[in-house]
Amino acid sequence: MEKSIRSSMRMWAPAVLLTLALAAGGYGYYRFELEDIREEKHREIAAIASLKVQQIVQWREKWIEDAQNIEQSASFMEVLATWHRTPAAPAVRAIMQERLRRLVKMHGCVNTILYDETGRALLSALPESEPLQIEGKRALEQALAGNKAVMSTLFRSSQGKIVIDVMKPVLGPDGHRLAVVALRSDAETFLYPMLRSWPVPRASAETLLVCKDGPHVLFLNEPRHQPNTALTLRYPLTRVDVPAVQAVLGNQGAFLGKDYQGVEVLADMRPVPESHWFIVAKIDESEILTEIHNRGLILLVLVVTASILAVTSTANVYNRRSAGLYRNLYDSEQERRKALEVFRTALYSTADGIITTDITARVKQINRVAEKL
Repeated sequence: MEKSIRSSMRMWAPAVLLTLALAAGGYGYYRFELEDIREEKHREIAAIASLKVQQIVQWREKWIEDAQNIEQSASFMEVLATWHRTPAAPAVRAIMQERLRRLVKMHGCVNTILYDETGRALLSALPESEPLQIEGKRALEQALAGNKAVMSTLFRSSQGKIVIDVMKPVLGPDGHRLAVVALRSDAETFLYPMLRSWPVPRASAETLLVCKDGPHVLFLNEPRHQPNTALTLRYPLTRVDVPAVQAVLGNQGAFLGKDYQGVEVLADMRPVPESHWFIVAKIDESEILTEIHNRGLILLVLVVTASILAVTSTANVYNRRSAGLYRNLYDSEQERRKALEVFRTALYSTADGIITTDITARVKQINRVAEKL
């Protein structure tokens, strides 16, 4: 019995070892695939973050170039110079306002405004009653200091729209400053739609534009899951687990942390050149794990199938071996019975008396002749 058990164990050992090897190999491959998918997803979001940065840079350059080229229009400069000399003349004022409306149509902005050096609105294409906000004043001061076009940061207008100004001092032929022209753009016309777009369909993918605001990080666009929070959503810089905080602290590249919802995300962070802005592109870790779980499920099916095949093959071999063993035993028993039958035939058909005993002289078999004797 013990020998049979040892034999069975030797036979089943390869199947058990193969199953364990498949399980260990499958788990190792699962871990490898997890890291590989993370790297693949980071390459994806890094490429998209880089694309967003390039698009924002191009958008900024376009608006600054448009403002710089205002002085290249001889007709505009002529009307502006005339208006500067006689700003109260109704006819001149109307012509100047019409020129400002043309700029709105030409550049796709929401308004074009003329300011003096103190930031007081002089004339605009559309009615403009609100005073210049602090973001615009900073851009105006920088534009005056460098005598070049300067873009402000995003701010909310009195109409509730999030806008941005490009300030450009305009000089007359004699070098005298005539006014500061502001091209006002609505963030919803290009900036926000560009940030919301994602080249590859992803359920949780998102691009955030942030900047440092004192001891906080400020979200400049509206996060997907927190509507109406653009320019209001802030996180303290002590929340170092938030990718947006890491971005404004100067860190770049891949980061595994928690987003504004407290959800684990894989993010890529990078600055926007010539600005105080930062791009954070992110995707939920759960979406990455869903993909690896799908692959893991396929791998599990393969491992289980291979294990079942190994066990089935071993069982077939064992059954065939057992069947062969029982067949041999059966054949041996048949041979023994035949030999015993021959012996009995010889024993009882001979004319001699025959008696067989065991080693203690007890009679085992005796034929009739021996009985008669």
